Amino acid sequence: MTVDLRERLRRALGPTRPGAGTGPSVRPAGVVAEPTARTVDVQDLVSGSVLAGPLGECFVAEHELTLDHRHGDEPLGGFFELTDRGIGCLARLVEPPDLDR
Repeated sequence: MTVDLRERLRRALGPTRPGAGTGPSVRPAGVVAEPTARTVDVQDLVSGSVLAGPLGECFVAEHELTLDHRHGDEPLGGFFELTDRGIGCLARLVEPPDLDR
């Protein structure tokens, strides 16, 4: 790693240990590093919004896919070919879910 890159990372993320300003971080074996505070928020990286819900706020990012987009081996539009009972089985529910397709 070049000195310039190391310095840029240190400025962006802060020192690797308290009081450290230069040189590599050395930790004794078995010692777990404390999490460091990040100065970058998810909203700076991904388009989305914060929504308030009954359990607090949640960041939501939406991405639309076409029905022919494949997730694994299946196209997403295959969902519309499933019966309510089939969806209930996939979701491991006793009763089929009440869905608005």
